[in-house]
Amino acid sequence: MNTRTKLFNCGWLLLLVMFASFPVFAEEQAPAGTNPTDVTNRFDLKYRFIDAQSGAKLNIVTARLDYAMTSDLLMRVDVPMLNVDPNVAGFSDKTGLGDLFVRVGWRAVNTPGYAVFLGGDFVLDTASSNILGGGTTKAIPLVAFAAPVPAYKGLIAVVLSHAIDIGGSNRQDVSETEIRPVWTQTFGKGRWYSIDTHFFIDWENDREFGWYQELQLGQMFSPKFGMTLTPGLGITGDNAGVPDWSFEAGVRYFF
Repeated sequence: MNTRTKLFNCGWLLLLVMFASFPVFAEEQAPAGTNPTDVTNRFDLKYRFIDAQSGAKLNIVTARLDYAMTSDLLMRVDVPMLNVDPNVAGFSDKTGLGDLFVRVGWRAVNTPGYAVFLGGDFVLDTASSNILGGGTTKAIPLVAFAAPVPAYKGLIAVVLSHAIDIGGSNRQDVSETEIRPVWTQTFGKGRWYSIDTHFFIDWENDREFGWYQELQLGQMFSPKFGMTLTPGLGITGDNAGVPDWSFEAGVRYFF
């Protein structure tokens, strides 16, 4: 059994024990923050470890702020701080600011049966060192659809987006489509799991297909405060968004 397999087995056991023992305070309802069409005021603080296909190791702490300008208009900003070990002889690790992420979006449809969100994401070339960012500013138009499935206390969602390059200090040609189906299941008051699948098609590199799989476990301790644990595994593809494996832990607060 290799090291990666051991880490994943230990991680799954820890998650099962941890979530089985958590106290429950929240009401039985769709957990806050699990619907990609939601427009809310929230603050997240997340730590993520990425084992990249190149062998590089990334430790990322991200502060995320969502601000509802109106009931249907959203502004979001993610500020990441990274430590990157390239794992290459002669190159040392670097720590500093990464590429900022900005989202502006509009919930165009909001009914009890389904909702549709239209948005524009931007990855800005703001990294303090070349190794800490992609060197390319990207624009990423997106559309998200979500519908509750009350019989199973679930939510089904699909997010479609396409990234293109629009500038940057070390600009690379980017044309990549992401298809992201998500199933979220509530199990017990304030607890949920999400099967979050990321399919990529890289049109700049011979239509390279990538698949990255995440499983998120979450717990709301109150209507405003919760936490998540999210392991992920790269299944196939050399796409930049497909690491060998990753793990994320985060807290979220709604205001």
